[in-house]
Amino acid sequence: MEAANVDDLRVLYQSTDFIVLDKHWDIRIDSKQWYETCTVQKQLKRKFPELADPSTYYGFRFCHQLDFSTSGALCVALNRNAAGRAYRCFKERLATKAYLALVRGHLSRIRMTIDYGIGKNSTEGMTHMMCAEGTPGCTNVKPCKTELFVLQYGTYDGQPVTKVLLQPLTDMEAANVDDLRVLYQSTDFIVLDKHWDIRIDSKQWYETCTVQKQLKRKFPELADPSTYYGFRFCHQLDFSTSGALCVALNRNAAGRAYRCFKERLATKAYLALVRGHLSRIRMTIDYGIGKNSTEGMTHMMCAEGTPGCTNVKPCKTELFVLQYGTYDGQPVTKVLLQPLTGRTHQLRVHCSVIGHPIVGDFTYSLKTDCSPYRMMLHAYFLRIPVEDEPIEVIACDPFVTSVDEKWVPQQTVQEVDSVFLKLKEQGLQRELSLQRVQDAACGKHKDTGHEVIPETEEQSLLYTQWLANWSLD
Repeated sequence: MEAANVDDLRVLYQSTDFIVLDKHWDIRIDSKQWYETCTVQKQLKRKFPELADPSTYYGFRFCHQLDFSTSGALCVALNRNAAGRAYRCFKERLATKAYLALVRGHLSRIRMTIDYGIGKNSTEGMTHMMCAEGTPGCTNVKPCKTELFVLQYGTYDGQPVTKVLLQPLTDMEAANVDDLRVLYQSTDFIVLDKHWDIRIDSKQWYETCTVQKQLKRKFPELADPSTYYGFRFCHQLDFSTSGALCVALNRNAAGRAYRCFKERLATKAYLALVRGHLSRIRMTIDYGIGKNSTEGMTHMMCAEGTPGCTNVKPCKTELFVLQYGTYDGQPVTKVLLQPLTGRTHQLRVHCSVIGHPIVGDFTYSLKTDCSPYRMMLHAYFLRIPVEDEPIEVIACDPFVTSVDEKWVPQQTVQEVDSVFLKLKEQGLQRELSLQRVQDAACGKHKDTGHEVIPETEEQSLLYTQWLANWSLD
């Protein structure tokens, strides 16, 4: 029962794209602590130095996690493409995992489904632990399910134990600082698939995981010390919203992205599950949105006409019905949403005001929709036609039965691909129209001898401030 050492690396499978290891018990996958002399990352660098990727912080891309104390099969991707392929398998629930364990006592049933929600323990001195729903201090509870199969009864050191096989059926884990999914990367931009329930940035000490911290952990060499958070976010995604998020890696890139948003050339489309079955398969939601000045609700936005609604601005959203179905037995509709204007919480407010709030939106369901593990809003498609580098990404659809078995589609109205291709075409037409106007303007300047004045640093600063406030969901 020897402890792991840096030379003790057991390989179960190896190809040009992947290595699968038999991880030792009581060894971390990676660590920044100087006293951690043996980690899986260090074992890999020792045995396969030629396979380490210098563009990653640890040199290797781990496709999933195993706890410090857990031994067994651990898959490592050897390049970015392989990591993306493996990620899709995990996200779409195609990966199968099974664990062996010895548990205390003799179980009376030879097979059982353990169905308890799991949350974070907020009790002082126990914040490093998770806990089952109903435990005092248990917060942010997510539904979790595990299948258990009894294999053998016996004893361990004279005490009764049972050998079991465990299959986790859910993987609704909260984000962690190492879980950063990259959809696109260049010298100027990174586009991430943001996790749900994680802030982009925060000054609060207790926010141990933010997108900014994930970026600093994975790409420390790309952080810009001249900015407060180290990175320039080209737009915003709400805490509860997952999906495509674009980050500029320098001031010039941020300015180019800003112009695309300012000139309404960026195309964004979101997927959502909303409560109830909509009667119309396409609609334009056209309600102004303002800030709620009512006491106790000042953190919320509101639709025009709501008592206490101030600073109202016109807002418009296109809605397309994709599927009708149920979530946890209740009627819901899967929709694609395209914001035509940009206002904080626009999509959430617009869905709420038409009587079909987003599933899991605790705030805009008047604190009644609290059972789902997350808010069902996802930034699915993003196109930013940046000059010389048009960015276009799709963040995989998380609202499929293989990911969440509580969502059961019953009728497909239209495929998501056909809808967003139309939206993309409309965006391309806008780009073409603007290009013609700009070409005409350039010709006019040339004919008259007028000089086109470049943007000042002050204008660039205004652009950056505007970007920081841009929020659509």
